[in-house]
Amino acid sequence: MKFIFLRCVAILLCNSCNRGINNTIKITGVAQGTTYHITYLAGPNSNYREAFDSIFKKIDLSLSTYVPASIVSRINKNDTAVIVDDYFTDVFKKSIEVSEKTKGLFDITVAPIVNAWGLGFTKKEKVNKLLMDSLLRYIGYKKVRLEGKKLVKEMPQVMLDFNAIAQGYTVDVLASFLESEGIINYLIEVGGELRAKGKKADDSYWTVGIEQPNEILTDGALLEAKVRIKDKA
Repeated sequence: MKFIFLRCVAILLCNSCNRGINNTIKITGVAQGTTYHITYLAGPNSNYREAFDSIFKKIDLSLSTYVPASIVSRINKNDTAVIVDDYFTDVFKKSIEVSEKTKGLFDITVAPIVNAWGLGFTKKEKVNKLLMDSLLRYIGYKKVRLEGKKLVKEMPQVMLDFNAIAQGYTVDVLASFLESEGIINYLIEVGGELRAKGKKADDSYWTVGIEQPNEILTDGALLEAKVRIKDKA
């Protein structure tokens, strides 16, 4: 009888622990000029909103062209006193790697052209072939390099734009943080960039919807497809 009683207690404790670990926590907000949604399974008292906000802020202060005091903004303004941080170094090196693999189809020095079209951090210009030809002189991933903690530009007119990679990188940083906290089941989305690991509380894989590519966005847009994600980004 004692054995049966202890076994029952053990089962109850185990079930209690599982219920605690399987709490579904959803945190949403606005960051990096877009929205984010982070869902994960954890025990009580595992709300990491402040930690997430801190990560967003640190990355923005490194990589955002919309933050005047950020590292990349200061580099674009030719501030020679700038010392890059680990976030900048990671993204810069990965960007150069992707540029090399795509033979320059991906290029973080595209900022002057992005700006000219009004899609960057300056006002739109009157775009014509003459302007584009003049700006192309400053485009090329081989025109920038890291020397220790300093970025060296071939010409002062060269500017960087990390927007094509920064949000995906942010998702990876958030995922690394959750895993450092022992979280093994999560779905992270920042501006459409996704990463999922493990499963939901009901033991099914994370599912995301892909909206139909309509020119006019409306609330409740029809889904083109639903995709189950298993340990992928």
